[in-house]
Amino acid sequence: MRGFVPSLTLVAVACSDTGVTKYNSTPEVVITSHTDGDTVLEGMEESIRGQVGDPNHAIEDLSVSWLQNGSVICEDSVPNTAGVVSCAMTFGTDGGDISLEVRDPEGAGASDNLTLTVQPTDAPTAEITAPSADGVYYSDQLIQFQGTVSDTEDTIDELEVAFETTELGDIGVDLEVTSDGAVDGFGELAEGEHIVKLRVTDTSNKEGVDSVVITVGPPNSAPTCAITGPLTGDAGPEGELVTFTGTAEDVDVAPDWIHVEWASDKDGTIGTSTPNSAGEVTFPYADLTVNTHVISMTVTDEVGESCADDIVYSVGTPPELNITAPTDFDTLNHSNPVVFNATVGDNEDLPNEVALSWESDVDGVFSTAGADSAGSVSISVDALSPGDHIVTVTATDTDGLYVTDTVSFNLNEPPTTPSVTIDPDPAASNQMLVATASDSIDPEGAGTLTYSYEWLEDGVASSESISSTFPASATAKHRTYRVQVTANDGLFDSPVGAAEVTIVNSDPVLSGPILSAPTAVVGDVLTCAATATDADPEDAPTIEYSWSDGSTGPTYTVTVADAVDSVIACMATADDADGGTATGTASATVTNTGPTVDAVSVSPEIGGVGDTLTCSATATDADGEIPTVVYAWSTGAAGTEYTITESDNPGDTITCTVTATDSRDVSDSASASATVMNTNPVMDGIAVSPDSGQVGDTLTCSATATDADGEAPTIAYEWSTGATGSDYTIAESDDPGDTITCTATATDEDGGSDSGTASATVTNSEPALTPVTVSPDTAQVGDTLTCSATATDADGEAPTIAYEWSTGVTGSDYTIAETDDPDDTITCTATATDEDGGTDTNTATATVTNTDPRL
Repeated sequence: MRGFVPSLTLVAVACSDTGVTKYNSTPEVVITSHTDGDTVLEGMEESIRGQVGDPNHAIEDLSVSWLQNGSVICEDSVPNTAGVVSCAMTFGTDGGDISLEVRDPEGAGASDNLTLTVQPTDAPTAEITAPSADGVYYSDQLIQFQGTVSDTEDTIDELEVAFETTELGDIGVDLEVTSDGAVDGFGELAEGEHIVKLRVTDTSNKEGVDSVVITVGPPNSAPTCAITGPLTGDAGPEGELVTFTGTAEDVDVAPDWIHVEWASDKDGTIGTSTPNSAGEVTFPYADLTVNTHVISMTVTDEVGESCADDIVYSVGTPPELNITAPTDFDTLNHSNPVVFNATVGDNEDLPNEVALSWESDVDGVFSTAGADSAGSVSISVDALSPGDHIVTVTATDTDGLYVTDTVSFNLNEPPTTPSVTIDPDPAASNQMLVATASDSIDPEGAGTLTYSYEWLEDGVASSESISSTFPASATAKHRTYRVQVTANDGLFDSPVGAAEVTIVNSDPVLSGPILSAPTAVVGDVLTCAATATDADPEDAPTIEYSWSDGSTGPTYTVTVADAVDSVIACMATADDADGGTATGTASATVTNTGPTVDAVSVSPEIGGVGDTLTCSATATDADGEIPTVVYAWSTGAAGTEYTITESDNPGDTITCTVTATDSRDVSDSASASATVMNTNPVMDGIAVSPDSGQVGDTLTCSATATDADGEAPTIAYEWSTGATGSDYTIAESDDPGDTITCTATATDEDGGSDSGTASATVTNSEPALTPVTVSPDTAQVGDTLTCSATATDADGEAPTIAYEWSTGVTGSDYTIAETDDPDDTITCTATATDEDGGTDTNTATATVTNTDPRL
């Protein structure tokens, strides 16, 4: 343990008028954690500790700094309550000179120093083993990062290890580092050239780096492949050597990097191939079993991406198949079933053991009907779509060998059902009926369609017309007339399209209605009026009125429910009591009624700076709208609230104007006001300086005040003694211990005021002695010495005087005794004391003379 190293600094301090000189002792400081010559490792952080103290000052008042090699590194380091202070330092090879300095508030200081020995350390080592410069890497594939690290001083788990690139820095690979320094992890890099670095950092921040330049390609592309021979559907006898050929390419790697596997869906994997430099693949094979095989070629690149192609190849003897009906290029009626006939034979199987599949290139497989034991097939199919068909029949024997035969034909589709309408509909007895046929389509578009018409009256065929019209003279009221229309494309008739109409009563004719006014506002009454006639003389139409809101009757009162610009419509309906009606409408538009501001108020009605005025208003609109209400203040502010500011003078009137506006920009306004009142000034601070004094000392009172109204208040001073003004001189009438109070009053231009007080204390004035005298100034044994003195007191008091002689006698007189030897100096000390304990002391002396002997 190192001990304190004290030092002494002499500091002269003036204390009142006594002329006393005080001595300040310096702080104490020592570095406690290390001694000269201690060894520290290069680059390692060390905590250096010390102890500071000061007999005259608190620990927290000391200023502490650490220096390393002459440079401050821990300035204003804070000691704890026990005076312990520390600093974290890292040492380089440039040395380990340490200083701890401490200084007290008066500037006195002390320091302690030591020199540490810095032991150099070795940098760690790093070596990359993967990736390699000649590797192939992809931007969408994980890359393996491997290497080894070591350090002579640190253990492996103390090292910081990271893979990084020049562009990215640490690439964030989650690394596994074994206890023997092996590093392994996986990560991804973007396409392009990268300088990959393995960086290892030891606890002294020394580094080891190894690097390698790699190229990362674009995302891996799957290989492409195709079987080029034999062709799908080819067949061969059992045991024949079949040479399968194909192509296999990969844009990322050479052909010899990819793997080719051949397989049969019947025999499994049958072999592998290696593409030549041109990407060509050859695979001879002679051991396929008797069957129909799906031969597949699968190509896989070095990262597992693959492609595949396949063909169908048969080994053995397929069946025989012949379609006999229909024949190629027949045109058949789509409305009738298609009859298919075929013959089937097989060298190994019975005809009825051969499976058949009937497939249209339009409708897909539509039948699996097979042959009878004699090999004959006949099926009837009515589910095929219209149009051109190529029907393929596949015959497959029990060994899986198959053969196909095809036939092509056309299924003509008849025209579609025509759409038929009769005009007019409904029709009156005095109107001709006109039939219109349309929308019938010939799917083949062979030519123009023709239409034929048949009319029926109440379901019975009529001879009145076979054309598209039916005469009005042949119709009768309340009878039903139907027309049936057929379209023909020159080959087939379409399905029948039909329409029918019932002859109805003639409708009445309505004149009007008209409204009493084209526009109205809320509260107006509208009147609707109309007249009606009827072509049927036996009918006398009646008229009823209905309004757009659902009400009935000839009048309507506009209400708030009717929005501005809405249309109020009246519908008049004439009815002839035989189902005949006629209607008409008339309308009026609802126009706008402006809003009204009902009431405005400002609260409070009187306020000062900083107060918030609130403007309130109500507004209504006869149209039922909620008007938009905007508040504007005479100060230029907007909104429902306004806070009074310095710029608003006392007595000002602040007005809030409220404007209510409806959706049609029609508005109404009203206003209310408040009055600005004076805000009293605020006394911010008051002080008396000095805060104590004796008779004759001058006290100064100072104060500051602010005014929220922005004014500059005037400040008046009055003392508790009755004096005024900012200064006051302590008088004899002010007794020691008295409190003299200054009252400061701030007054603004409007008479508002605020006050504050501060005080000082009258201290005692020490009494003052006049020179002390002893009479006579020489005397012999038996002589009486008289000591005399006078004293004054600035406080107006009458001090008492006490006398004491150097012989121990008290009182103003002293008689020289035999014990007082010649040439002795007899001293009288006079002490003046006032009523408050203040004192003053002075002395005078006399000399003892020899007394001659007597005979």
